[in-house]
Amino acid sequence: MQRLVMTAIGLIWALTSYAAAPDASVRESLFNAADQAIAAADGAHAEVLSPTNYSRAMGHYRDAEKDFAKNGSLEGIRRDLDDAIIGFSRAVESSKLAEFTLTAAIQARNDAISAESSVNAAKLWAVADQEFERAATRLEGGDVKRAKRYADKAETQFRAAELTAIKVSYLEETRTLLAQAEREDVDRYAPQTLQRAFDLLAKAEHELNTNRYDTDYPRDLARQAKYEARHALYIASVGRQVRGKDLTVEQLILSGETALNVPAAMLDVQASFDAGYAPAAKMIATALQLVQDTATSNGQENQQLKLENAQLREELGGTSERVKAQERRREQLRAVESYFTSGEARVLREGNDVILRMVGLNFESGKAVIEPRYFALLRRVQEAIAQFPGARIEVQGHTDAYGSDALNLELSQQRADAVRAYLLANTSLQPEVVAAVGVGETRPIANNETAEGRAKNRRIDIIITP
Repeated sequence: MQRLVMTAIGLIWALTSYAAAPDASVRESLFNAADQAIAAADGAHAEVLSPTNYSRAMGHYRDAEKDFAKNGSLEGIRRDLDDAIIGFSRAVESSKLAEFTLTAAIQARNDAISAESSVNAAKLWAVADQEFERAATRLEGGDVKRAKRYADKAETQFRAAELTAIKVSYLEETRTLLAQAEREDVDRYAPQTLQRAFDLLAKAEHELNTNRYDTDYPRDLARQAKYEARHALYIASVGRQVRGKDLTVEQLILSGETALNVPAAMLDVQASFDAGYAPAAKMIATALQLVQDTATSNGQENQQLKLENAQLREELGGTSERVKAQERRREQLRAVESYFTSGEARVLREGNDVILRMVGLNFESGKAVIEPRYFALLRRVQEAIAQFPGARIEVQGHTDAYGSDALNLELSQQRADAVRAYLLANTSLQPEVVAAVGVGETRPIANNETAEGRAKNRRIDIIITP
């Protein structure tokens, strides 16, 4: 009895507070269930997949909000909120059905969104979205056959919008630059560079038309085309200065030498230009590679020493056997490093694992065949593995970013399998201790936007676990 009295008092207090002003705590109490229903509907993308149910439910919810703001009837507010909750629940159920029935059209719509089609292909997007809304509406009404018919139309139009948007995003700026180059007669000063820009642009568009789902390659082609267009414009500007005698050939050559002298000085090497730019550039590249290798080696060694010291401290200062084991491990690592030049393999440590990053073992794009010229390098890999008797070996295959994710994953596995097969055929290793794993394009070590970087990414990593 006492509980009923207290409940009644609480209800009277709430009604009194509501009558006085639409208090925030009262609103939260009234609208909480409906707000949760909206969140569930939004999570199911019901506004798109079940537009009629969602719109009706939202109408009831808005009516409740208006009545609450005007201190309207509490009974009417609750009725609207109840209707809203029912409507949002129906929208969620209808959305689940749409996900199974309109799967292809939904995927096409999501891809079009990713390509920013609503901005870059607004008219096509509007038509496609209208067809999709018709499909979803027919499905809500139970007309599955007509829903699928509209969904097929929507899918086709979403794909067209996506392709148009991709072309605008990737190619339009390059077209603008090439139009500028034509207006400025750039082909008079840089015909080869300008033609290369046109060729790259045409190839990018062709790739987009034939395989829009591997956008890495056409995007890179478009990037190169844009670079070459700008390059041609720059060459033409310099050519006009030379022709107009505002810049002499000697001044032009000396300015290039001055630019190369800056990194040479930072690397403490003396660049010579009596045979042109190429020898100086090679000298700078060699010095830079040495700095990079040294920094990598020092960083790994410091990290490993910290780890080993921490392990020794944890073992109460360590034992002489432990210290000897660590010294043997360092000797093994130094021996392995001596087998390879920096252009053949990088020897890395990760915990107790030794990683042979085979930067000198490359594959042709799209292939998994080991060329005979790499057999000598793989023999040294065998010698390196022999330094760790009883170790487990994992051969990791990697690809560059060109091609679809699925194809690259398959190709990387084929490359790993090829190296594993070579090792098993040429060593006494047992099959159960040598694993082959393909990781596709997910772990690049170089820039996929350059031919040199892509070649480095088409590699094998051999992980030795003592």
